[in-house]
Amino acid sequence: MNRILKFILAAVPVAVFFSCSTEPDKQDTYYLIKVDSLTHPASVSLNDTIKFRFYGVVGTDGCHSFSHFEALDKSSGLDLWLWGKVPSYADACPAVMVYLNGKEYKHKAKERGIFRLSINQPDGSVLKDSVAVQ
Repeated sequence: MNRILKFILAAVPVAVFFSCSTEPDKQDTYYLIKVDSLTHPASVSLNDTIKFRFYGVVGTDGCHSFSHFEALDKSSGLDLWLWGKVPSYADACPAVMVYLNGKEYKHKAKERGIFRLSINQPDGSVLKDSVAVQ
């Protein structure tokens, strides 16, 4: 019995020591993507879905990827942010450019008139565009 107790007392600290991670928390770093251009229909009917397609560079290596859209719906239109991510723990990344390639965002046309889209850029500027809603 005494030998078992000594074994347990010796094994527990060793197990605790080796179960602790020496790596930092594996998290992603998020950043705003610069939109170079976009396409959309010139006009849509009320209650139609407007399909916006975005183009630009997501990242300079294969560890970068598109993450998500962030949208703020306003009475005058829509403010939009395009977010990318890169793992903070990435060691070796493929040497490829990553693009938006027409990443699509859909929005329902809820009011007649001019629908205004504002795309917030990483440098603080805003890319603006509009769609006529009939």
